[in-house]
Amino acid sequence: MKIYEEGNITWLEMSLPNNFHVHWREIEQLMYTLQYSAMQFGYTMGMPNLIEPLINMLRANSYYDAVQSVKQKQKLAEHSKFYVTGYLTDNTTVEDVKQAKKSGVILAMKLYPSGATTNSHFGVLDVSKMWPIFAYMEEHDIPLSVHGEVIIPRVSLYDRERVFVEIILTEIHRAFPQLRIILEHVSTKEGAQFVQSAPVNIVGTVTAQHMLCNCNDVYMYPSKNCYPVINSPADQDAVIIFATSGESSCFLGTDSAPHADNIKFCDGGSGGCFTEPYAIPLYLKAFEYAGALDERFEAFASFNGADFYGLPRNIAKLRLAKKSQVIAREIMIAKDLYATPFMAGEILDWSIDSII
Repeated sequence: MKIYEEGNITWLEMSLPNNFHVHWREIEQLMYTLQYSAMQFGYTMGMPNLIEPLINMLRANSYYDAVQSVKQKQKLAEHSKFYVTGYLTDNTTVEDVKQAKKSGVILAMKLYPSGATTNSHFGVLDVSKMWPIFAYMEEHDIPLSVHGEVIIPRVSLYDRERVFVEIILTEIHRAFPQLRIILEHVSTKEGAQFVQSAPVNIVGTVTAQHMLCNCNDVYMYPSKNCYPVINSPADQDAVIIFATSGESSCFLGTDSAPHADNIKFCDGGSGGCFTEPYAIPLYLKAFEYAGALDERFEAFASFNGADFYGLPRNIAKLRLAKKSQVIAREIMIAKDLYATPFMAGEILDWSIDSII
């Protein structure tokens, strides 16, 4: 990565980043949302919790074909390589996982505790019943992607990840020590510490929103509501330290979720921050504030995730200019549907220029 002056402008060039956790949502939204991943990422991995979740290869292939169709119709850059994640349910079989492994489309299987987040009611009710699946995944080196929250009535929103790490994730790792596990969107000190103290087969992704905000910033702004929730200032500090550590166990996953305003700004509204259109400038804001806008950011954004998934590092580079931009107040995500992006109306210091 290099930062330099040219033509009275500060430029930043880095190896093309990757995003190993994004929600493009339903097929009818792909024409509006896929472009934001393509304009700044090499590898991008879509999550499976759609209205009709990707619980088998029939659905996964159908969704993946729609993604490729949009890529061709919109003539998105060839550097953009898209993958999806398989959705584990109580009815998932070893054969389902075997087919996912062979597909070349699915990089990991996703564990959603039932009821934890959007369209997670198909998720797993009793994780212990997944032991045969995890055993097969461990033996055949198939990564387990985890949404790390418990759904227990007496556990607060702010403690769901902590409790999950303590009573579920720790047990999975103890039972399957060689299983590669990704704790997605780390949001607590305990989550960060679990990954940092674990062997190299345990990693975590971090979002821009969990670095840039804490719970004090969210109260009056529903557009900043997500799951796991943006947590305390102490947890924010721990997540920042984790993301900027330079350790290979941490990499970029936006968890961007383009929920239309009519289903987000209401009682029981959908959780998720729509960050993808401004993802890299948002991360740059967080890393620059932390004094880590150097090789640590390039490792976090461009190298660590690709290395973990066994993918070649990108040859292309992303070029950004230090030119301020204002985040839009709303963005179209489907015909006649609009979403309010994360930090709408606020100013970012960096803008994407080109892929070179």
